[in-house]
Amino acid sequence: MVADGSGEIVKRAFTRIELLVVLAVAALLVGVRLPALGRVQTMSKIAQCAANLKADAMVLQMYGADSAGRLPIWSGGNWPWDISVPAVLVLSNYGAQRAQMYDPGFPAQNIDRMWPYNGSIYYVATGYTWCFSGGTSTLVHDDQNSSLMPGVVALDRSDSQLTPYSNSQGLLKIDPTKRVLIADTIISNNGQNDPAQVASYQWTMHTESGTPFLNQPTPYGLWKGSSTSHLASAPTKGNASALPLGGNEAMLDGRVKWCSFDGMRAHTSGGDTFWWQADPGKL
Repeated sequence: MVADGSGEIVKRAFTRIELLVVLAVAALLVGVRLPALGRVQTMSKIAQCAANLKADAMVLQMYGADSAGRLPIWSGGNWPWDISVPAVLVLSNYGAQRAQMYDPGFPAQNIDRMWPYNGSIYYVATGYTWCFSGGTSTLVHDDQNSSLMPGVVALDRSDSQLTPYSNSQGLLKIDPTKRVLIADTIISNNGQNDPAQVASYQWTMHTESGTPFLNQPTPYGLWKGSSTSHLASAPTKGNASALPLGGNEAMLDGRVKWCSFDGMRAHTSGGDTFWWQADPGKL
């Protein structure tokens, strides 16, 4: 508003240039705040995920305390995120809840079609990798655990990250503070297991995990397949898609730590490829 020659107040509209300046400043402020907000949301999901794994590991610790240190036997399904319905029922007696078995980094995995998987009476498909032994899991032999207790296991050299830590007889001493029990879901397509080629791999929309209900409605929209839980917000230079940031891992002793994707390797054989970082210690 300005005063004219008579002293009266006259309203004046913004000029086009002034409006453009205001819009530019507003856009700049939004551009500055959005990345920071995205980082806060990412860190919040990582923290929630770590809390879930801590709770899951505690349940298995209580189960093991009543079972001479033994872990549930893997049965039902094929992928290492599958858990048999009987095992789920047993773990629920120790306080396990459905929500803590799914990663907040990809909440769309927690749908009724996964619990149980496509109506199966045998198993549920969770959001984490469970390093149990037995059954027909695609998890390689060297990463399977039958017990929470320290001991020595014979490797068959199916995990290249573990082999250098074994002795000349192929024996590996299990350190519960470093042996992975549960891992975040970091998943690429079948055969995509070369660390040098990760920039070209597919980390989202894994339809093999949901082909029977592909494009069916869910609370999160039409089902497009499973995804890696913690992805970078956008593709980085030279990469076809956003790469995994890393993942949380729970050890046999219940400790949970975050591992960056750089140190991760494939730990499955057949089916889609699951990645994490093995940190076994030395014999």
